[in-house]
Amino acid sequence: MLENIIFPLGEFSSKEEIRKIAKNRNLKIANKPDSEDICFIPDGNYKKFLENNSNIKPNEGNIINLKGEILGKHKGLYNYTIGQRKGLGISYKEPLFVIGFNKEKNELIVGIEKETYKKEMLVDSLNLLLVDNLQQKMQVSVKTRYSSKEKKATIEKLNKDIVKVVFEEPVQRITPGQSAVFYLDDIVLGGGKIIQ
Repeated sequence: MLENIIFPLGEFSSKEEIRKIAKNRNLKIANKPDSEDICFIPDGNYKKFLENNSNIKPNEGNIINLKGEILGKHKGLYNYTIGQRKGLGISYKEPLFVIGFNKEKNELIVGIEKETYKKEMLVDSLNLLLVDNLQQKMQVSVKTRYSSKEKKATIEKLNKDIVKVVFEEPVQRITPGQSAVFYLDDIVLGGGKIIQ
């Protein structure tokens, strides 16, 4: 399969080189800002996109803390992301952050900053590039977001589908559904999808 892949920009050394070619050919795209969001949603409003293109609609529910205290109402769980601080619409004695969701009860779970950190996570949908199988615990570096710094951790296979990651230091905003990438020095060992 790989022998059939074509990378039309593979011989160029930078985006600036491509932009110069586009500018010389009077292409509108020459000055378009880099895309860092969902490229198929022109205005970047994914909430409106979901409401217009799926059966997802605003469904108000409770905002709770880890003690189960109701602190306010949310406007639909899809409007919030792990680590979000702004736009919660509630006040509290300390800044609050989204730390989780209870989809069954339609609850948005919030906490103070120290409650946004975790020392462990589980990863599935594994794609290992350097080894066929994890036979034993392995020391690696892990990224949990494309913009995050690598953090030292130990990975261990729990079963054929799930890897447990234990960080040396707690990591903020671990988000189910995001990718986790494992590194050995500067080489990608593999990765998977964060499930917990």
